[in-house]
Amino acid sequence: MFGIGTNTQTKKMLPIIAGATFWLSSLPAISMPVTYEGNLVEGVVRTGQVGNNGWHSDVASDVDFWFFHGVAGQQYTLRADRIDPGLDTALSLYEGITASDESTFVHDADFGGLTFIDSADDEIPYAGGPYGDPLLTFTAPSTGFYTVAIGDYLGDGTGPFNYQIQLTPVPLPAAVWLFGSGLLGLVGFRRFGDHS
Repeated sequence: MFGIGTNTQTKKMLPIIAGATFWLSSLPAISMPVTYEGNLVEGVVRTGQVGNNGWHSDVASDVDFWFFHGVAGQQYTLRADRIDPGLDTALSLYEGITASDESTFVHDADFGGLTFIDSADDEIPYAGGPYGDPLLTFTAPSTGFYTVAIGDYLGDGTGPFNYQIQLTPVPLPAAVWLFGSGLLGLVGFRRFGDHS
């Protein structure tokens, strides 16, 4: 019989095994930095793949991170659509980019030097299920880089799940363009009137 406690050599090794186990457990965990899937380019649809419930459970390894460069005062729309019906797509928006450990990820608060801006879930109805897809319209508070975290909220199945995401600048309303043109016309007319 080769069970623990029947062999004298095994009994002598138990304190060494216990000591080694204690020593290994005291070492810091291997940390993985947040990795980005890529750059969201205005008007270009990008695709990705996420695991089950990662966004909702704050498990960064099951979430995709994207970045983009925003301009202060510009309004943008972020839209994500599931490709796989089991996915319940949700997203978070942060100001900044990070290389912090992915274990610090939080879907609804600041983390890793990023400032949480907003999140989106279920704004776009989905015909194939009870949950919708996210649509977030926001105004960039400053010029610089932004991070988008996208993942599964309460999907069905184990994943991985495929999705698509798109960043679109919101055009200024025609009234703003008309008003600006009118102001330029008045300035030009005034200058023309001063020379005569």
